[in-house]
Amino acid sequence: MSYALEELYQPEVLEKLLEGFARHYPGRKKAAIVSQWSMNYMSVCLPACLIPVIAINQSAPIWRQSTAFIQKNSQPKALQFLEGMQPISAQSRHQYYHDLLDNHLGALFPVLAKVGKVNERMLWSNCAVIWDNLFLRVQACPEFIPAAQDAMNWWYKAELAGRKLRLNRFLSLVDSPVPEAREKLPLRSHCCLHYKLHDEIKGEPDVLCESCPKLHRQSLDQQIAYIKYIYETT
Repeated sequence: MSYALEELYQPEVLEKLLEGFARHYPGRKKAAIVSQWSMNYMSVCLPACLIPVIAINQSAPIWRQSTAFIQKNSQPKALQFLEGMQPISAQSRHQYYHDLLDNHLGALFPVLAKVGKVNERMLWSNCAVIWDNLFLRVQACPEFIPAAQDAMNWWYKAELAGRKLRLNRFLSLVDSPVPEAREKLPLRSHCCLHYKLHDEIKGEPDVLCESCPKLHRQSLDQQIAYIKYIYETT
């Protein structure tokens, strides 16, 4: 099933999408489900819009061009750029990053937060983690390292919504207790609540990510053990 991307800004459409998505998580809290939908959506949207920019110098200004949002089994699956892609220069990348977040996610998040009854800042924190993880993984290709690092650095200086929204509020880099896994770890401002989608198992830790504030509040030994577990199983 597909939707015109601008339909996602309509509360009734988001309600329908979230109701279908919630069937994958029966009995779970709505806030955790809404947060997970946002993570899944951005895991489709951001790579589709950003990787071509640094890989082949092509952009997809979805906030002003016809774009289809495709889902399957109530899960976000893909974006279809109905007007194709446009060449973009390296000098224009920062403006493109700004416009993608400000004009698309900046329009989507207030509606999603209201419909889902979640804090909009949690959604931006989710975005921060997707952004960080995307450009960290892109650096596996040596030729993309400079552009990927530039995109990661841009995040910490960027301002949206007429300079009212500073993106560095939603993610910071802190020293890692396991530097051999990653020298600096992202620390998000708000937990995404993903652990609430899992059953508690006695004697087992909550299902957390490396950027979770809940993890960073644990003892150093617990952090080291869990981060090693994350990197050994991913």
